[in-house]
Amino acid sequence: MFPTSRYTPLLLSVLILNACSSSPSYEKRYDQISDPIRKEYQELAEQLGYDAYSYDFVLETHNGVLTVVPSDKAGQAPAAQPNAPQQFVLHVNYQGSDLAALDQAAIAKLDQAITPLRSQSNIKILVIGHANNRPLKSNALYSDNQALSEARAKVVADYVQKALNLTADAVTYRGAGDTQPIASNATAEGRNLNRRVELNIDSATLQETSQISTRLAPSAPLPPLNFEYDLWWERLAKEQLNTSSNPVRFSVEDLLLRATKNSNQIKVFSELPLIRQTSIQEAEGKFDTHAFVEGKYNDLDEALGSTLRTGRTTGRFEEQEWSVEAGARKPLTTGGEIELSQKIGTLKNNSDYLIPNPQANARLALTYRQPLLNGAGIEYNETTIEVAKVDQSISMDEFRRQVQAHLLEIERSYWSLYLERAVLLQKKRLLAEAESIVKELKSRDALRSQVINAEAVLTARRADSVRYEQSVRNAEAKLVSLVNDPTLIMKQDFELIPVTPPEKDFARANMSQSIKLALDKRPEINQAFKQLRAGVMRSSMSENEVLPVLNLVLGTYLDGLAEGKNTGNAIDDEYNEGKPSFTAGLLFDMPLGNNVAKAREQRRRLEVRQLVNQLRTTIDTVFLEVQVATREVDTAYRDLSSKYQAMLASHAKRETLQERRDLLSSAEQTNYLQNLLDAQQELAGSEEGFLTAYITYNIAQANLRRAEGVLLEVKKLEAVETEEDTYYGDKLPTLKIQPQTEKQ
Repeated sequence: MFPTSRYTPLLLSVLILNACSSSPSYEKRYDQISDPIRKEYQELAEQLGYDAYSYDFVLETHNGVLTVVPSDKAGQAPAAQPNAPQQFVLHVNYQGSDLAALDQAAIAKLDQAITPLRSQSNIKILVIGHANNRPLKSNALYSDNQALSEARAKVVADYVQKALNLTADAVTYRGAGDTQPIASNATAEGRNLNRRVELNIDSATLQETSQISTRLAPSAPLPPLNFEYDLWWERLAKEQLNTSSNPVRFSVEDLLLRATKNSNQIKVFSELPLIRQTSIQEAEGKFDTHAFVEGKYNDLDEALGSTLRTGRTTGRFEEQEWSVEAGARKPLTTGGEIELSQKIGTLKNNSDYLIPNPQANARLALTYRQPLLNGAGIEYNETTIEVAKVDQSISMDEFRRQVQAHLLEIERSYWSLYLERAVLLQKKRLLAEAESIVKELKSRDALRSQVINAEAVLTARRADSVRYEQSVRNAEAKLVSLVNDPTLIMKQDFELIPVTPPEKDFARANMSQSIKLALDKRPEINQAFKQLRAGVMRSSMSENEVLPVLNLVLGTYLDGLAEGKNTGNAIDDEYNEGKPSFTAGLLFDMPLGNNVAKAREQRRRLEVRQLVNQLRTTIDTVFLEVQVATREVDTAYRDLSSKYQAMLASHAKRETLQERRDLLSSAEQTNYLQNLLDAQQELAGSEEGFLTAYITYNIAQANLRRAEGVLLEVKKLEAVETEEDTYYGDKLPTLKIQPQTEKQ
């Protein structure tokens, strides 16, 4: 029977060492680094609002001087400007335990500022203290930034009151905390500028300043466009224009779905997460259990060099031995390794000292090796797996980024095709109108110069028409290339007909909300945070590798022996006779200087610092993209509104000309036709300008969704892992973009 109780000390040691674990320390360190950065940019997003119309002004001349005037004040007489209060801003290099105390340099600057006030009377001074948004240490003299700002204001107010010999009510003070920054708290330079004290002289009527600058206040919302004008091309753009072609009608959504199924570019992007996923399995394989079998046979015939070998002085030493050892070896997440093996064999020789001879032997061995310093611990040994998981997640973010960029390009191309088709219709209409006028001029026996001029216009319009026919084909070719749908590529003389009309409803972009959304959803920001997390993990591993090697080795075995060659008897003896043998030992090793490990640790720490800066750079870049995208949506709509009014004006001009026609003489009507040509050209240009602005607005909307990182969600698409057949006759995982499934 197996003597389990005899192995109790060793088994308990294995279990205790294997169970010793704690929550990963790198998680806490990562949170300490990333949480303040995330909070800082969330607060920055709160401060951003509408600013698309900050430069809403006109230039007017008053008393011979060119002056900037807000649009809502245009045409009004300039108001008399009141005497503005004087203001002085004191920046102090606050150091030491008291972060409100003034140093000599600050006192000198303050004296210089208030010296001109010594000769003045009846002055009032308001002192306002400020702080940056960095939290104070637990042992600081002040509870928070609000209390610190009040203390800074009081120190300056007391000094000024005493220096100018003013009454107590002449100098008042208050603290603004960290609510009124004048620079970004993301940089040390900006934080230094925000640590300041402001002196407002003659400030009895000074108004409280808003926490958010008035330049960010939203202007009045734009009224929605009422499309009273007949957008005649919208209906015709959905019809077949090339009667000899094979029409293919599609919406934006249909086109995007075709791309997700067929685009080779999307397929290239989808492979990276799947490739990275194999790294997780590879890292987990480090802890796979290994089964092993080792066999050996020896047949010796050696010259005698000692009587101790056989007990005789003559002859040779002859020996026959075979053995087989089988077992299992399991690497543990603690860094240790446990091995259980059973060995059997027989031994026979011509020595007088081998008793019994021949003999069968057996040994059941249990060995446990455990690092105690370098390489020890569940956190260290599982970090490789966690890093692989983070890398795979980063590749998924990259996949989403690339897919969103590709889908945005497809949507741009869709609207470009729509624009080219609509403009082609406008050119064809303009061409038909010119042909009608040329025909009418010839029928009226107009002057040859008038006919030649009209024919020149006709020729130019015909050339424009031909050029836009080719522009439509080029737009179709680009769209087919991006979508890569074989059903389109194999068709001859196909005509792509977009059926989704441009969006007419206007929704003002909220910059603050868009930036908050991008901070949470934008793949590049998520990638940067995850890269920082992986860097912190690797840095934590390098700290462990600086430690010396100190390994604990524990072992025990049962030994059995039997006469003859029956190994079964030896195994019985192994279990039933004697008691287990035990071994224990320590292995210590440390390179003098330890330069390799120390260099690796410093490199990892430098990489973490680099990743922090990379994260900030990524967020700053994304913030800028979102700000530009939100402004572009509002600006595109304003441009659309302006172009619409211009189109109405051009249409009214042409209608007025046509209404006057019946009142003109025959000679006057000939001149009228020349003017009508010009009016047609002007209206066609206005319609094209409106249409271009119309498409630009729709592209701006799609670009904003991409900048926010939610283009896939808006299009109700998601990444799903499935399997597909391979060239080898088996299946491989594949990553596809498909419509979101309805949640029950």
